[in-house]
Amino acid sequence: MFDMHGRCLNPFHIHFRMVVPMKLKMKSILFVVLETKYLLIEVLPQLGGRVQRILDKRNNRDIVYYNKVIKPQLVGTRGAWFAGGIEFNFPISHSPTSYDSVHYTINQTKDSASVTFGNIEQISSMNWQVTLNYIMIHLIMEQKVHLNNPTPVENRYYFWTNAAIQDTEDLRLVYPFDWCVNHICPII
Repeated sequence: MFDMHGRCLNPFHIHFRMVVPMKLKMKSILFVVLETKYLLIEVLPQLGGRVQRILDKRNNRDIVYYNKVIKPQLVGTRGAWFAGGIEFNFPISHSPTSYDSVHYTINQTKDSASVTFGNIEQISSMNWQVTLNYIMIHLIMEQKVHLNNPTPVENRYYFWTNAAIQDTEDLRLVYPFDWCVNHICPII
């Protein structure tokens, strides 16, 4: 009922996913694939729109951490959450919709392919939408985010994208930033 800072999450009218299975079992999950001769991108609309995999087909290497087994743990806002890929968080971390089905559409032109997904967040009634657009000419994936508060109530929120990467001995993070938090060592 409370987040790590002691704030009430006001879970009125939504259920918690507090039971996670102890035994693994096979389950079919719908995924959307954007693919060219260079990249394969898998999105899971039944699990919050998470990007499960981005494979660089030129060298057969995953760009983000590809978790082949989805095993939920109780760390999300409503309980169940799983690691890997790219997660989209709104209006709070480990989003209340991170383990829910989200609405999605697919669009393709001769120069690009995209998947748009999002949902109404049940705690605040705010809407979120993410479009992942793979522009084939430039070999880039673009993320466009649209956040909307259709209610007359002023709501607090934040949005962040969380990408998981494989931890290896030779891992180096080279990115211009002023502040960073990680789950391994909180002081950087």
